[in-house]
Amino acid sequence: MLIMLLVPVAAQSTTAPEDSVLLTTNGAQDSILLIDPDNSQTSTFSLGGGIHTAWGFSPDGCRVLLTVMSGDGFARAYTTLLDGSDVRELVLYDEQPRNQWGIWEPTWSPAGDKIAFTLLRDGFEGSPERTYHIAWVSPEGGTPTFYSVTGREHTPIWSPDGAQLAYISYDQRAPGEWFDATAEPDIATATPPEQLLSEGDMWVVGADGEDKFRSTFFETGSVRALRWSPSGEWLSLVMSPSASNDTLWVIHPEQGAKPIQVTYTYNMTLDHTWLPDSSAILASARAVQDISTAALWTFPLQSGADASGALYAQPEALPYPDYPAFSPDGSRLALRTGYRVGMIEPDGHLTSLPDSEGNMPIYWSPAHRISPEDCTN
Repeated sequence: MLIMLLVPVAAQSTTAPEDSVLLTTNGAQDSILLIDPDNSQTSTFSLGGGIHTAWGFSPDGCRVLLTVMSGDGFARAYTTLLDGSDVRELVLYDEQPRNQWGIWEPTWSPAGDKIAFTLLRDGFEGSPERTYHIAWVSPEGGTPTFYSVTGREHTPIWSPDGAQLAYISYDQRAPGEWFDATAEPDIATATPPEQLLSEGDMWVVGADGEDKFRSTFFETGSVRALRWSPSGEWLSLVMSPSASNDTLWVIHPEQGAKPIQVTYTYNMTLDHTWLPDSSAILASARAVQDISTAALWTFPLQSGADASGALYAQPEALPYPDYPAFSPDGSRLALRTGYRVGMIEPDGHLTSLPDSEGNMPIYWSPAHRISPEDCTN
């Protein structure tokens, strides 16, 4: 794909754009950015001091989901209108002092009726370790309802129809002689706790809390970066036997389904998403085939696809690509490139958007977004 780099220059806007809104966090992580890619206008808002992180839109596009981390190291979750007004804190939790719990990774369900997240707690029920549970509240906020029980769960992600929630749960094991080997039973029993490895597998639960099951069973290595296909037929994931030794896999979200290993040669996968028709994975990865730098690759849904993977764009035309995200209609691709927000248009042109510096994920406004003046709650 031939890509031309165009850099439009536009004045800073003081109002939130109305169409094709992109949401992200600025480089200093002290403000939320909303960007209209059609006229290169950017608006910002902040909830005051603290580290801001954007997590997406409500399904109607009226509200922004974000967290703000204060000096105690714990983040709180909020929703606001697109101009930062009507601030609502999401989670009410009085079982521990406020400086002993926080919220991370909130995600709005496609139906709009739930916001799932990871609840972090220090000293919960006397535990010497920080615990992590997947829970949810309604968009109006309230006391959390829990999906998970072990206290080692992270990164909830909704299926496109909102019927299921996938997440990662961690367990410990003793290290073997090398990174993809398990320890002998007698060694494992005698391994001190501080030397145990913490490795994650994928779990899936119904939105109603029923039909929970473990989806992957890797003896060694850890799972991360779960991504639903737009069709909801597949989940993709990165499985790493050790740091920076990444492989891509896909699996159906059904109990007993067998995962398919898409890539075999170790690489460093920065992020990935799905093509809009769910036919292939689009990944930003280093050390694929004979290209050592980070580049965008498409991998078909077949075993050993790293050998047949194709470049989506030449690396020199798209430096440091990361966080790719297709527009709701699938015609445009937003991503980070050179630590700015870039937009690949249907004709292959790349536009670098001004006032968009940072290194955080990008979110598109929903396909059926309500006009901001019609947003009432």
